[in-house]
Amino acid sequence: MTILCLSSIDWDFIWQGHQEIMSRLGRQGHTVLFVENTGVRSPRLRDCGRIWNRLLNRWRGVGGFREVAPGVTAYAPLALPFPYFGPAIRFNARMISRAIRRWLAAVGGDAPVAWTFLPTRLARAILQEIEPKLTIYYCIDNFLASSAEAQKVKASEEALFREADLVFVTSRELRDKAEKQRERAELFPFAVNFETFEEFRQKPCAEPGDLAPIPRPRVGYLGGLHQWVDFPLLAETARTMPEIQFVLIGPEQADLTLLRGISNIHLLGAKPHSLLPAYLSRLDVAVIPYRITDYTRNVYPTKLNEYFAMGLPVVATPLPEIEAYNREHGNLVEIAHQAEEFCEKIRRCLPQDDAGRGQRIQAARANGWSPRVEAMQQLILEKLSRATPRNRTWQESARRLARTGGRPVLAGLLFIGLAWAGVRATPVVWWLGEPLRVATSGARADAIVVLAGGVGESGEAGQGYEERVAHAIELYRAGRAPRMVFSSGITRTFQETEVMRLLAVSRGVPPEAILEEKEGGGIRRSVSSLGDLARMRGWKEVLLITSPYNMKRAQAAWKRANPDIAAQPSPPPQSSFYSLKNGKPAAVQGASWTQAKAIIDEWLKLVYYKVRGWV
Repeated sequence: MTILCLSSIDWDFIWQGHQEIMSRLGRQGHTVLFVENTGVRSPRLRDCGRIWNRLLNRWRGVGGFREVAPGVTAYAPLALPFPYFGPAIRFNARMISRAIRRWLAAVGGDAPVAWTFLPTRLARAILQEIEPKLTIYYCIDNFLASSAEAQKVKASEEALFREADLVFVTSRELRDKAEKQRERAELFPFAVNFETFEEFRQKPCAEPGDLAPIPRPRVGYLGGLHQWVDFPLLAETARTMPEIQFVLIGPEQADLTLLRGISNIHLLGAKPHSLLPAYLSRLDVAVIPYRITDYTRNVYPTKLNEYFAMGLPVVATPLPEIEAYNREHGNLVEIAHQAEEFCEKIRRCLPQDDAGRGQRIQAARANGWSPRVEAMQQLILEKLSRATPRNRTWQESARRLARTGGRPVLAGLLFIGLAWAGVRATPVVWWLGEPLRVATSGARADAIVVLAGGVGESGEAGQGYEERVAHAIELYRAGRAPRMVFSSGITRTFQETEVMRLLAVSRGVPPEAILEEKEGGGIRRSVSSLGDLARMRGWKEVLLITSPYNMKRAQAAWKRANPDIAAQPSPPPQSSFYSLKNGKPAAVQGASWTQAKAIIDEWLKLVYYKVRGWV
């Protein structure tokens, strides 16, 4: 069987179900093409490393193709970075599909079985070009909750739910979502390579060198240190239990300021998948400290079965899939809702018992990849046995001819080229943004008001909050105001005000000099709530801190909501979001697409506020 996999990660990324399933299929004699991630959002600055690796992989391979495992070829596609722009989607689909057809011809494959982890318009366009004999959509994430831009995938994903021959999902929440669009979706949570862990338990190796100096008892976390990890919970738990060492194993994918400097937290970084059993075998307790959000409610944490495969007791936050796991396997996971309970459950787990260890290992065995992949293959073979060749209608042939026409593609490329030149090679974006920058200096005020990172024009939760806190601390130390107020600009992510307060305290600001305003939900609501707080405390003037190009709208909204309280605009003097890589001034330097989008978006929001009468 020839298998085309449209992956949502690159092959060299953290080892997950994508690589595990395809490598197993390759070892069984199937021929697999693993097309690396084409994305659900536009690239950002933090993606530079991944883009560089993509270019290196293309260079190391042949035409972007390289053998990565027995029976598995990975393809590193190059694509225009506009995942929701029609001409770019058509161009990318045509180029990638052409490469896939070349590979199919080279390996002598017929129409493949397509297995996509991506529900994007580009993924669907590639499938339409390739015309596979069977399409499987493996829904492993709630993309709509992963980022603001990814919410645009909603219509495409709903269509893919309906179009796919089989839909696999990793959680019950995702199954419910899929079955709103189709009659049935199959529940297949990510599993564990149980045989590898079992072999290691029977023949352990030497303790890893960077783990050996850390005394026991050790509490460990395995996986990416990303935005869904509850860092305030980890920090408070570690401070409450100084006698216990917390070992975090995985790549740093978020700001870890809260964790650095805590003496019993050890950041060991990413490790090869083959070494994970060696690290897990030297832990005493494992944790899954995820925040509870719209995104994590759909998450089945793969690390749970990896922990159990080594017999480790586990303490976790109350994720729905963890609670379902407990119902199925008999309350093997200790559930904790806040730091105090987290500490209590960790202490309860430290004296390990052999009976509980055996139960955990058996639960992992039942959730191994071998039975999981076998069940998937059975469904695929059953579906293929019932499938009948379908003749293409004249309408479909006409649509295919239109898709392969070059004129729309060339027009789209011309437009993209002109836009690229205007944004990247001229300072036009900075000229456009200059009227948005407002700042004053000098006068004292009653308080420093900081709008949290989620309120900024970047649209990113937490974007730039550390810069704003640092600037507030500078103003406080300069005697510009006796106190500071942190206001959360969004409510759908972790509580930013708490993170900012802890950061300020760690840098020497007295806790009594900090207030939190947690009712904010965007500029208008934030300034209204802050005005009420200022009037209640008798303040007459504040220093207002937000990001530079967000300041004009924030100050205008403040004046409209609080005409009796003066607000001095005091943005940070520098912003990493608007920094220029080579240090050249804005007058001679172009902007990135993300920066251009942010400034245009801020102008549109300012116009909208004026239309609504909010400024």
